Amino acid sequence: MESTANAIEMIGGKGSSPSSWMQVMEKGQKKTSVNTVTFNQYERHGNRLEEVKESARKLLASTKDPHEQLDLIDTLQRLGVAYHFENEIKHILAQLVDPNIADDLRTVALQFRLLRQNGIFISTDGILAP
Repeated sequence: MESTANAIEMIGGKGSSPSSWMQVMEKGQKKTSVNTVTFNQYERHGNRLEEVKESARKLLASTKDPHEQLDLIDTLQRLGVAYHFENEIKHILAQLVDPNIADDLRTVALQFRLLRQNGIFISTDGILAP
């Protein structure tokens, strides 16, 4: 009995009638419709996310210049979205182990850093050799 009285006070105070409880319930139902709209927005954004990820995959696959590939991978990592493309990045980096790819210091440093960060060992002597 005491717990019921406490519950009534929490909902609407002493002497609350069932009609005030109905108002509380109606407010709860309005939240449900808001949640439905939010779910639809998540679904729409989720579909857009998949489209963008597929576009990025195509860009990774179509980029053939090693300098551009390194820059693209670096950009994806800096944006914090590289985890979506781990397989594609590992595949590209496995092809970029060749020390003759880089011809300037920036590209050498970028190649070295990206290979090492992704678990591919490369010797410092191998990259810097003419």
